[in-house]
Amino acid sequence: MKRVCLQAGHQNIKNNCNPALRRSTGAGGEVEINIAVADKTAELLKKAGVEVKRVDANYNCDPEAPKTDWDLFLAIHCDMDYPNDGGSGFCDFPDPSIDYATKESQRIASYIERYFFPKLGINVKSRSNPNTRYYYMWRHLSKKTPCVLIEMGQVKDPHDYPILKDTNSVAKVLAESILGALGIEQKTKQEKEIEKLNANLDELRRERDTLRRKLKELEERTSKEINSKTKHIGELQKTTAELNSMLATNASVIKSYEAEVEVLRNQKSLLASQIDALQSKLEETNQSVILLTEENEKLKEELKKKEVSVMVKDYPQWKIIAWRYLRVFLASFLVTFTAGFTGVADITALKALVMSAITGGITALAKYLRDELGASKLPL
Repeated sequence: MKRVCLQAGHQNIKNNCNPALRRSTGAGGEVEINIAVADKTAELLKKAGVEVKRVDANYNCDPEAPKTDWDLFLAIHCDMDYPNDGGSGFCDFPDPSIDYATKESQRIASYIERYFFPKLGINVKSRSNPNTRYYYMWRHLSKKTPCVLIEMGQVKDPHDYPILKDTNSVAKVLAESILGALGIEQKTKQEKEIEKLNANLDELRRERDTLRRKLKELEERTSKEINSKTKHIGELQKTTAELNSMLATNASVIKSYEAEVEVLRNQKSLLASQIDALQSKLEETNQSVILLTEENEKLKEELKKKEVSVMVKDYPQWKIIAWRYLRVFLASFLVTFTAGFTGVADITALKALVMSAITGGITALAKYLRDELGASKLPL
């Protein structure tokens, strides 16, 4: 638990154990503001869980003061009026030569000054002087106690006074600055709940923003995909139309081909019928040819018989014999003469003539005897 000692500047200073300090009564109206702010600040700090000792200007007379270590000793004052400067205040700390906790004193003084004055709307203008750097209380505190003196504003200034007289608001801001400097959680349960709700709300807002961003990205991506798909669909529709046109053309061509095929089938069927008819006629013709051939053969035989019969009947026997003799003779002579003439055989023309005469006579005699003896055929 943090421990803070708050001193209302100039309170009861007339009764101080040090006579030299009794005349330091402060600016007119300052003490009342110091006391009201110190009391209210102490109350607020206690509610925040801080151990608070509220003292007057005579704490230097308390023999326990140097024996007690505080996390902060704060002397609360208001400054005198500096005409026409718009009002101001500041925080100061002991001169480092007399402050063993000067680093912490300076840190806390800086924090309170940066928080307190802007929050109240009071200007900051440092008027550090020996009275603040060597404030009488600094010699009566423990070495470990950080010390700060605050001049909250100019008590008679037209700008600062309306702010300072609202001691509740001043005390609230001063308590907040002390708690912040000491690193103490300042929020009430309700404020914590509000902060938690705000944190949840911020988280929800971040999630909302994230979802919005993702939704936007999704919309953009979806839009691109839709545009791409639409373009692709358009291309497909165009291709489909072309294919349908081609199919229609092909269907027309196929229909034409089918008609031609049907015609060809009919022609094939007709040709098959004609071929069957021709084959039938061919077979009939073959039969007729066979019959005609047989009849021709018969007619040839009958003709030959008739010729022989006519020849025998119309020509006298001696003419027939003479004809046969002459035919054989001439044939034989040509053969034998040619053989002798070409050197194939040693035959003279006379020999050829004699041999042909003998051959023709023998042949004519033989055929005559055959006819006379009843031969059926007469060779030509």
